[in-house]
Amino acid sequence: MKKYIWILFIICLFLIVWEQAKGANGTTVKDTIEKKAFIEHRLIAHAMGGIDGKTYTNSKEAMELNYNRGVRAFESDLIFTKDDVLVARHYWEERTAKQLEQRIPTGKVNEALSLEEFKGYSINKRYTPQTFEEIAMFMKEHPDVYLITDTKDTDLEKVKKTFKEIVHVANEVEPKILNQIIPQIYTKEMLTAIEEIYPFETIIYTLYLQQEIIEEDLMKFVSERNVDIVVVDTWRFNVYFANGFAEKLKEKGIYTFVHPVETKEEADLFLSKSAHGVFSSTLLPKDLNDLDTGKGK
Repeated sequence: MKKYIWILFIICLFLIVWEQAKGANGTTVKDTIEKKAFIEHRLIAHAMGGIDGKTYTNSKEAMELNYNRGVRAFESDLIFTKDDVLVARHYWEERTAKQLEQRIPTGKVNEALSLEEFKGYSINKRYTPQTFEEIAMFMKEHPDVYLITDTKDTDLEKVKKTFKEIVHVANEVEPKILNQIIPQIYTKEMLTAIEEIYPFETIIYTLYLQQEIIEEDLMKFVSERNVDIVVVDTWRFNVYFANGFAEKLKEKGIYTFVHPVETKEEADLFLSKSAHGVFSSTLLPKDLNDLDTGKGK
């Protein structure tokens, strides 16, 4: 009898400690550690980062090259093929085909390609197109990698379809990599849709669709909905964030990233005004480490 009482006591003690480990919003110590681990990375490689002077490739080679250069946080464009496979590509439009130097027939140039067709066109005549599943395999092999999603659509049914596929593929490859995936949202409604699919630990709110930023409203939303990072373009940062708002967000544990930033001089300027990090196609983590004066921390 005493044995069972001790077991019951230990279980109760564990439950008490577990509850105390949660914050006011239900975040566990593990969640906090995961978020802090990501926040250590102040550079996010846009579209897998640059390679040989090329950008927007989202290619296997760009991901591997920039990983070897020290990048650990990657943003990738994600879009469905004609046969509903999630792949890394910016758009299906003609401008993307031209940028990637792909001679796609006129009748197909402004519509989704099949997976076979997508794989059949090299990027800039030398790089390899990749699927989300292939990215997931890379993340499984490199558990220190984070992937920031750029899913384009704000239509809620399309958002749900995309993140259902992300969760499905991740679970097939390795469920643990879901902790390495960071959704990037563009509307408040998008967050609600994603939360119905999976409770991702870290959320990025990118504000390029907002015509006007009202500090009080933004602060309320990101605080109440457990958003960790806000991303703004250089113009919006200078208008809304540079005069103290980025610092106010940081006091609440919410960090500001600026996009796009392609020179060391720009990075230095934004970090000095309390930006925490940048999205870039050209910079590397060592560039920010060299420039960081501590003002952006």
